[in-house]
Amino acid sequence: MKTETFLLPSHWASALINNDWTGIEDDLEEEVMLSFLANEAAGLEAVDVSETSEFSKYHDAHNLGVLAADCSVFTFT
Repeated sequence: MKTETFLLPSHWASALINNDWTGIEDDLEEEVMLSFLANEAAGLEAVDVSETSEFSKYHDAHNLGVLAADCSVFTFT
């Protein structure tokens, strides 16, 4: 089983882990998240997120225009 980890904005957790997108109110952010899933995590599903977070200027969604954010480590399989 292929497992990958990504450092991503913590507020993405509900959408990625629980498939609850109600907290993502900005259409642009939703597009960015969907782009990340299609390109960086293609064929993978988020299965866990760390309980700790850290503020990070550079994270795995930075190249998509996502600014510095409080981030957590997400595990995808």
